[in-house]
Amino acid sequence: MGGSGKTTLDKELYNGNFSSFKRCSFVFDVRDATSRNFLCEKKKKLLADLGVHHFPFDNGDEGKVVLANRLSAHQVLIVLDDVDHIDHLHALLPNKDNLGSKSMVIITTRELCVLKSWGLSHSCIYNMPTLEKPHVEKLLCWHAFRQPSPLAEFETLVEGFLKTCNGLPLSLKVLGEDLYGRESKDY
Repeated sequence: MGGSGKTTLDKELYNGNFSSFKRCSFVFDVRDATSRNFLCEKKKKLLADLGVHHFPFDNGDEGKVVLANRLSAHQVLIVLDDVDHIDHLHALLPNKDNLGSKSMVIITTRELCVLKSWGLSHSCIYNMPTLEKPHVEKLLCWHAFRQPSPLAEFETLVEGFLKTCNGLPLSLKVLGEDLYGRESKDY
């Protein structure tokens, strides 16, 4: 689901692990790039991050051999963020079997079928849970009041926001930031 924290988790995993790999690449917003025909640009970025520079190509099929060779030759960390179609994976990672044994690929998607179509087993897939109530309230309150619990005059409003957001971190952050610095009479 959008706003559940997938990209935030990606960033944390990437930042916490990139130093353990020879080459790393974080490819943001794959879905958005493909809808604007920028998939070749994403592939060029991936190749550049993996140490292949000045490799000109203009369509989705070119570069697959170079990419496959680079993936098998190095220990790599790759994050593909917001993938929504199997064609995106085939374009950016043509064959997951080309990956070196100590490489890691993290793919975020709203579409479970994309991961299954790529041949990932259920044990390789992590489903993002929604936050539990105590964490949800703290997240909202930190953004709204810079403290872990609501101000007394905002308790009813906060309860309404919590029900509306249904545990989605992005919604809680946005509403909390909008609430920050306001008075209860503003609502």
